[in-house]
Amino acid sequence: MSSCATPVSTPSTRRFPSFAALGVVACMQPCHSAPEVAGPGKDWAENIGADRWHKAWPLRSLYMAGALLALSSDWNVAEMDPMIGIYTAVTRRPLGGGEPWMPQETISVEAAVHGYTMGSAYANFLEHERGSLTVGLEQAPSAQRLAVKRHPSGHDG
Repeated sequence: MSSCATPVSTPSTRRFPSFAALGVVACMQPCHSAPEVAGPGKDWAENIGADRWHKAWPLRSLYMAGALLALSSDWNVAEMDPMIGIYTAVTRRPLGGGEPWMPQETISVEAAVHGYTMGSAYANFLEHERGSLTVGLEQAPSAQRLAVKRHPSGHDG
């Protein structure tokens, strides 16, 4: 059985190892970490303060500490499209292009896709029914299909 912490937006760095050690799933919304949503000069960053906003949505730090990430959109607060969330988790760049915010906290495409699929299924106790992007899964009772035009990183390859 999984325990979840949600939302994980600015956790203390000393807590990172606890996620893995205690089996706590870090439920996060990558779209919140987009520079145009919460970066410097935006209300969120201003309200939380410069001494804390550098801790914002530490995807890579938690992932590297062994935490299981469950990623989601947090609709209607942020963009619902999971591909935008994956793009943001992988690049931390604005959708319209520009400099990344907190690029040291990006994660790989594979980690982001896993967070949106298996991580979220696990957090909802559905890891045996949903979340897998496995070839040949169409024989499973609740199989889902995915087709994409572009690579989630925003690159064509």
